[in-house]
Amino acid sequence: MQQLVAKQQLKSEASLMEESHKELVKWRSGIDHHLTEIMASLKGVQDSMRTMYVGLLSYLSFTFLQFDEFIYIQGKYGEFAIWKTKVEQQFAEITNKLSDLKASRECVPPSSPSDRWKDWIENTNLPEDEFATWIGSSELLNVPPEIVLDDPNTSLPTHLLSEGLVNKRSPLPLSPCPTLGGKKN
Repeated sequence: MQQLVAKQQLKSEASLMEESHKELVKWRSGIDHHLTEIMASLKGVQDSMRTMYVGLLSYLSFTFLQFDEFIYIQGKYGEFAIWKTKVEQQFAEITNKLSDLKASRECVPPSSPSDRWKDWIENTNLPEDEFATWIGSSELLNVPPEIVLDDPNTSLPTHLLSEGLVNKRSPLPLSPCPTLGGKKN
């Protein structure tokens, strides 16, 4: 009996072990199946991560290239702005020199002072008999009538000489050129 009990105990242990083995094999196959699914999922995630990583790297490299280009363009714009300012200054200098040259060419002084007086008197358009009355009148110079001299042979006050003489009947001033004593506008 003891042998029988021992045999039965062995059988029950063997069947228990067999059932445990079956459960372990079943459990292992389930685990293997889950691991395969997890590995496939991880591979998909890994591929997605790799794709995202490559996309991020290309975006960042493109962004850095754009930033480098932006910095380069900004530097070139600064250089261009400096160059433009220099060119504008040179252009202004050239324009000033040309206008000064044009003004100096326009105001060529007559050959002699006597020629200037002849031209000035001819521009008054006075008949010859009115010349004497014109010299004594207040219309000759730009002076108020109360300062007109009774004797034309006396000298003019000094404050009138500094203002400059103007023939009121002539469209031309006495000295149109700044180099001849006129005022430069």
